[in-house]
Amino acid sequence: MRLGSLFLVFACFCAPAGAADITVSISDSGFSPAVATMGVGDRLIVVNRTDKKQWIWGQGGNYAFDYRSTQENMWTHEPGQSLGIIIPFAGSFRIGNAFDGRMHATIVVGR
Repeated sequence: MRLGSLFLVFACFCAPAGAADITVSISDSGFSPAVATMGVGDRLIVVNRTDKKQWIWGQGGNYAFDYRSTQENMWTHEPGQSLGIIIPFAGSFRIGNAFDGRMHATIVVGR
């Protein structure tokens, strides 16, 4: 798991040439869109459109990730912040927020 997390840290800095940015927003009513499709090598950008700090996580099969970028390293997104991550594997991933655990979205990564 640590190797995958380390890879993602480096992968966040730049997407491969021709890669797309796919944006999902979290608001007080949930994630939008609820389902997003992207390709391997595209960058998933999550935008926090709430006035609360969020902890956004993702999981699919044996692969899990989070963003952890706040000063105290406990939350992932400050209010208004957007962060990107490259998911290097095809599959279906569920993302959610740990703030209240009620909001989820599905990210489908194709080849």
